Amino acid sequence: MFVLFIAVLFTLGLFYRWEHRVMIADLRRALPALQADRTLTAAHDWRIVSQGAGTWVLRRSFHVPDKTAAGRYAAPVLLAAVMMIGLGNIPLGLGYAAFCIIKWFAVDTELQASPLHAYSVKLAGIKMFGEPL
Repeated sequence: MFVLFIAVLFTLGLFYRWEHRVMIADLRRALPALQADRTLTAAHDWRIVSQGAGTWVLRRSFHVPDKTAAGRYAAPVLLAAVMMIGLGNIPLGLGYAAFCIIKWFAVDTELQASPLHAYSVKLAGIKMFGEPL
């Protein structure tokens, strides 16, 4: 059981490292379209919530154009199921599911087109992390 728990945590860490890199690449691809005042196409996994002068607040749009995008949403659900069923730890699985719901529906990503293209991830207006693109 301990080995399975460590394997789940290791898989979780690798998944979110990969997902973060994909998110940054997607934000880099979306920035030129936003600067040209075009709408984001289905190829981008973002929707515009609000915008200002050179700043856009984005949220997930749940577009699934390919298998990679489907995996970005299926993997957390699978990991939550493994935590609840495989490990028999329902509180851990429910806590992780709550984390995913907050990440997908409540977190805003602010994209700035200042001379230093940057993004920041905010929850309830509080900056959690961010970096230059």
